[in-house]
Amino acid sequence: MLNPTLWKAPAGAAQPRATGAAAARYQADKVASATPAELTGMLFSALLSRIDEADALLAQGAPGQANPKLQRAQAIVDELRGCLNPEAGELAVALDGVYAWATQLLVTACVRADRDALAQARQLLEPIATAWKQSVLGGKDPA
Repeated sequence: MLNPTLWKAPAGAAQPRATGAAAARYQADKVASATPAELTGMLFSALLSRIDEADALLAQGAPGQANPKLQRAQAIVDELRGCLNPEAGELAVALDGVYAWATQLLVTACVRADRDALAQARQLLEPIATAWKQSVLGGKDPA
């Protein structure tokens, strides 16, 4: 990391982003040392954050900026869905159906800039995220 008192950027040059690099390193270390249960909790946290960010952007009339957030939310749902073990029983099968429906709602929200579809997706996913946090993580926030 550069010591800001020893380095001065030329006029018009970009300033060093040591803080951003340090934050990225911290996040990478956190992910690398997380248990599978904590990683799933992180995915749920990121999913709800992307949904909230997209909703705020849609509310501002910026669907073009919301689309990458919605696409990331879809990718997270796909990741959660891919982690399901269908041999685990009825709950896994039911969750697969919920995730499939949530994905469809997220696609609708993305294509039509539909905040109602986005709200429905959040209503489906938030209780699952909360249940995971409470039952698997003991109520601790993973992120």
